[in-house]
Amino acid sequence: MYVQSPLLITLGGGPGSVKLVGMRNWRPGDGRLATQLRGALRRGAAGHQRPDLVSGHRQRGRLVTMVPGAALAVLIAMGVGVDFTGQVQTEQYLRDVAGQCARQATTQIGLDRQANRVAALAAAQACLSRLGVTGQASLVDGGVTVTVEGTYSTKLLGIIGVATLPATASAGAVVQTER
Repeated sequence: MYVQSPLLITLGGGPGSVKLVGMRNWRPGDGRLATQLRGALRRGAAGHQRPDLVSGHRQRGRLVTMVPGAALAVLIAMGVGVDFTGQVQTEQYLRDVAGQCARQATTQIGLDRQANRVAALAAAQACLSRLGVTGQASLVDGGVTVTVEGTYSTKLLGIIGVATLPATASAGAVVQTER
């Protein structure tokens, strides 16, 4: 036994909503009404296939999951740019500090290139501690080489767990005599 029932489907809820009205034959319990309703919803108002249901899969919500992922990727890219630039600036500062301390240590080396090793190394360490950085000084061929280590505290990469970036620089100074 088939029952004829009126069918009213509303697509959308605003002033431009579309109503599909018609009569459908269905038999109680055979599930055809649900299939017909799904088909009517897929076809839409003008009988055309809705683009989000062409493949049979609903696409609603994909943008909601894609936007935060894209925003995170952009934030990480900005973090790489900002924080690696900051690391380079920190290395430039450390290179300047190492050069200053190496030049200051060479003042303890005599013009005859006889190094007062203890005084030269002490002068380099005093310069490093005065400027608030850690490093090492060594005497090499009548000159002084200073290696300085430091860290750069990240601004944006901290959100992915990178709190600091290492920075290292070295510089040397040699006593020159005119002959």
